Amino acid sequence: MLRCSKYDVIITLRWCIVAAVMLGHVFPVSAAYATTLTQQFTLAEEQPAGTVIGRVTGVRPPLRVYFRAGSDAERDLTVSEYDGFIRAASRIDREAMDPAASAQYRFEVASAADNVTVTVTVFVVDVNDHAPTFPEDLVELTVSEAAPLDVRLSLLPAVDLDVGTNTVQVSNNSDAT
Repeated sequence: MLRCSKYDVIITLRWCIVAAVMLGHVFPVSAAYATTLTQQFTLAEEQPAGTVIGRVTGVRPPLRVYFRAGSDAERDLTVSEYDGFIRAASRIDREAMDPAASAQYRFEVASAADNVTVTVTVFVVDVNDHAPTFPEDLVELTVSEAAPLDVRLSLLPAVDLDVGTNTVQVSNNSDAT
């Protein structure tokens, strides 16, 4: 059985807290700093590695970057601790990103010199880099000569990995003459 006094427990607890704070793993970064700023950047997907996305401002070096462990941001971005430049670490493919991330990266940059933290969001914009694909290369349709002129023929839809205006567009040709 281990016996220790209240004093021993308090000293041990203090050392655990000091170690955790030094490693930055216990308290949220923003809680440890007096001022929190927010900055947003936009990056078109498919840019080559090394592309400058932006620069974190409002903080003095040396900077410390806090990525969520295992996040896409930690893998895909680099932030210079000396000048705050954010760069793509590799070619970024929006369609390959974690769907839960909503095509954005979030991380925090802190400066002990200024007692400031900056919450950074980088939005990845889709470009039309995928051609639509069809379930079959060739579709054969047979239309009766007795079919009315306005008969509708069904085809299997195309699939496109792009989103928004870059995805498959559906048109309604019922008004065409």
